[in-house]
Amino acid sequence: MLSEQLITTTSRLLTEQTQSYKRLAALVGSLGAALAAEDIERIERIAAQGERELLVVRGRLVAIASALTAFAERRARADAPAPLQSEVRRAFEDASTELVTQARAFQALCRQTAFLSWNGLAFINHGLEACGGEPTGYSNLHVGGRTSA
Repeated sequence: MLSEQLITTTSRLLTEQTQSYKRLAALVGSLGAALAAEDIERIERIAAQGERELLVVRGRLVAIASALTAFAERRARADAPAPLQSEVRRAFEDASTELVTQARAFQALCRQTAFLSWNGLAFINHGLEACGGEPTGYSNLHVGGRTSA
């Protein structure tokens, strides 16, 4: 049945999306280590990987929305839509539950990372203002392939 095929495809896409969120979380961790080590080349490499992964996530989101829309339209047109097979329904529910769990975890990681970044900037600014010099551990800012003076 085509409706079940759409849901099976969507379940696969949801599982792939979950894996992407896990890869993004790992990249955030690697980025933190690269930032702490002031490894500019590694930072740029990780940032590029993250951008590519986010592009895939966005594209897959469109595919998920399209498949779910097609499923809903088919169901709406059917006089008496047949229920999904239990294993198809269960696979979809499991994949969607896992995706929501991983997406929430990634969202929390992003909030935590943003919080740490802002606190780091506040520390640097306070140190510069209070002491008139560079605080311990501070090195020049790196922006877009250039190091500020």
